[in-house]
Amino acid sequence: MAGLLKKAPHPQAAKDFMLFLNSATAKAIYQKYGFTTTWLYESRYNNALP
Repeated sequence: MAGLLKKAPHPQAAKDFMLFLNSATAKAIYQKYGFTTTWLYESRYNNALP
């Protein structure tokens, strides 16, 4: 589980990391280790971060 913190010291880095976690590369890593990816952020928000 991951989330953005309101007062993150590096907010853009946090957003970039969240986008990476929803990328095809990250999905392949999740699936390689037996995790499902249907719950990911992009399925609800289409990769749009606040």
